[in-house]
Amino acid sequence: MPHLSSLDLATNHFVGPLPLTLSKCQELKTLSLAKNELSGKIPEDYAKLTSFSFLSLSNNSFEDLSGVLGVLQQCRNLTTLILTKNFHAEEIPKNVSGFGNLMIFAVGNCALSGEIPKWLLNCRKLQVLDLSWNRLSGGVPPWIGQMKNLFYLDISNNSLTGETPKSLTELKSLISTNSSAPGFTNSVSIPLYVKRNQSANGLQYNQASSFPPSLYLSNNKINGTI
Repeated sequence: MPHLSSLDLATNHFVGPLPLTLSKCQELKTLSLAKNELSGKIPEDYAKLTSFSFLSLSNNSFEDLSGVLGVLQQCRNLTTLILTKNFHAEEIPKNVSGFGNLMIFAVGNCALSGEIPKWLLNCRKLQVLDLSWNRLSGGVPPWIGQMKNLFYLDISNNSLTGETPKSLTELKSLISTNSSAPGFTNSVSIPLYVKRNQSANGLQYNQASSFPPSLYLSNNKINGTI
């Protein structure tokens, strides 16, 4: 099916690795394989899927997050990448390039260790970032304040320490309902939305237009004044 543009196989019982044959679908733009029993690594040939814009692999048993990002960084049109509940107990990669068009990145509930990586700053168009329910340590980096399009940030339920950087107040898309990311509507009229994230399910990332400007910092060890 060389002209296939969208494939949704989510919520089934597929097992084993990703098939190499999918890499031949050169016009594939959206792929959802969430909630299956898939495992292994992403084949390097998936870098040929240059039309990719949406990929959800959440709730599987994939491994080698560094390798996955190394392959997908070749997919220049990728805007949505949901990898939640995979890569159990791995370390979050420190050096990644590409992803200049990425708008939604979710890698929550993976028990990832390490610090929040600075390469995320290269994702200039990033609007939604979910790193919740991991084992990330260190402080909340001040450079997050430079991510001008970010309006949903969830780093709750980690082991972050230190003070909340004042630079977060520079995130106009996050704290102001009048300057949210272009094309998004239905924002809640509150300047800062902070509540405990009771579950890893949360809102659906493919319905980002309904998100309020949100900031989740709960269940860490952050100190200092608000």
